[in-house]
Amino acid sequence: MLSFPTSSTMAVSLLERLNCNSHFSILSISIFNLPLPTPIFFLTCTCALCYMYVEMSETPKDVRKWFLKEVEKLWPLAGGSLSLRKNRCIRPNCPVCRSGEGHPAYALHTHSQGRQTSLYVPDELVGKVEVAVQNRKKLQELLVEAGRRYVNALKFQRKRR
Repeated sequence: MLSFPTSSTMAVSLLERLNCNSHFSILSISIFNLPLPTPIFFLTCTCALCYMYVEMSETPKDVRKWFLKEVEKLWPLAGGSLSLRKNRCIRPNCPVCRSGEGHPAYALHTHSQGRQTSLYVPDELVGKVEVAVQNRKKLQELLVEAGRRYVNALKFQRKRR
């Protein structure tokens, strides 16, 4: 019968070791043969170790396949940022402009070839453009993950030769 310690500090320290993505994490758990605090924690560690093993045995081709599958899920994409601006109109006696408030309009701001550009976004399209800008942020996070996995795959491939 397994007895589980009541202290959660051991669980936290083991999780911290698992998140460092190194071979030492796996070795430290097996060397110290530490009891696991709860059955749920055991499943979490098992899943994390399986994930680390699969990730560490990926080939560059596997990483490319994974990346393309993940990018496909991120459509629509839009670079830049969406902002609300208050513009003056061309009417000389406009009460809104005279009050200093201005007419609200959304714009997508981007940089291209060293130049900043703004593109008007109609009110009914703002929601869709916001989703596209958020997906661009997710794409950047995905690129970082892909780079990390690609380097690990190259290291694994080199080690196997």
